[in-house]
Amino acid sequence: MKNILVSGSIAYDNIMSFDGGFSDTLDADKEVISAAFLIKDLKKNFGGCAANITFNLNQLGINPIMMGALGADHHEYTAELDRLKISTKYVQIFNDVYSPQAFITSDSRGNQLTSFYPGAMNFAHRINFPSEDIDLAIISPDGYESMQQKVMLCDQKNIPFIFDPGQGIGMFSPDELKEFSKCASILALNEYEWEIFQQKTGFSIDDIKKLDTHLLITLGEKGSIFYARHESIVTPAIAGVNVIDPTGCGDAFRAGFLYGWANDLCWSDTCMLGSIMGGIAVEYNGTQNHSIDFLRINQLIEKQFNSDFRM
Repeated sequence: MKNILVSGSIAYDNIMSFDGGFSDTLDADKEVISAAFLIKDLKKNFGGCAANITFNLNQLGINPIMMGALGADHHEYTAELDRLKISTKYVQIFNDVYSPQAFITSDSRGNQLTSFYPGAMNFAHRINFPSEDIDLAIISPDGYESMQQKVMLCDQKNIPFIFDPGQGIGMFSPDELKEFSKCASILALNEYEWEIFQQKTGFSIDDIKKLDTHLLITLGEKGSIFYARHESIVTPAIAGVNVIDPTGCGDAFRAGFLYGWANDLCWSDTCMLGSIMGGIAVEYNGTQNHSIDFLRINQLIEKQFNSDFRM
């Protein structure tokens, strides 16, 4: 099995729901907004892109090297990682700040308001790069300096990697995004991030292909599209899913995709596994509260995809 590095955020997710629509309270015509939302419920979950991806890979039987930062309030999280037997060798604690925290409020119409406190994530560049041999990596949302550093190191060490800027795409200049895309084996974005990327860089799909880089765009309930050098693969989302919470769907997708890439599956099967993992994740509240049933995965492959692959 190939050795996978998963670099990025390890965060607490505070998930809240508002029984109504944000637009009923917000007045978009006002220059100054002062609004209060009475929250129906609050759930505190373990999250963060690197931890979510690692959790899903762990469910698939892969133990990647996770790299990220936690703060003074780490005890609950590190205990959970120990329970799951996920290595914290490259998880560094910075006691002068709190751990990264996401505050996500959803209304009854599916809209979301998100605030994010980076905390210890801003110091993730101080963590020593793994001494182990790395076969492939994903650089997911993290502190600005950390993401810059990981791109440079993976490029220098000739480690194939996915560059997944996520919500951090706004941190980078057009020139940085162009350079990172050139270094990456795969650029991974959701539909909204792809629009931002195009606006900032002026790049088209053909421009990405000219860099000898693959492009993965996840489309939520519409599935995904993967642009390889000589083919485009459209993969539907799995049907019949009972959507409970879409948070972390993209991270689960990336874990399934990494599993396929690490096992040298064809790109079509690799995207298929991403779609299945994303579909399973949305059926549960939180990003690390589900379990993977290989029998169900095989049933979904047989029922919805034209593939001979089985787990």
